[in-house]
Amino acid sequence: MLAGEVFDKKIFDEWRENGHHYRLLNLYGPTEATVYATVHELMPGAVYDSSIPIGQCLEDCV
Repeated sequence: MLAGEVFDKKIFDEWRENGHHYRLLNLYGPTEATVYATVHELMPGAVYDSSIPIGQCLEDCV
């Protein structure tokens, strides 16, 4: 799980190209609260042109 800063696309590229066998999640939430509000699970076959999505609202967060 990565959170706290903008997800560097280089991390995703390295994960995908090296066939790592773990789930990769991008979490996002307001810094002031130090909680997560959204999540996006990255998939090995996905293509991200410029940035990694912050995802959808976590269940029970709205």
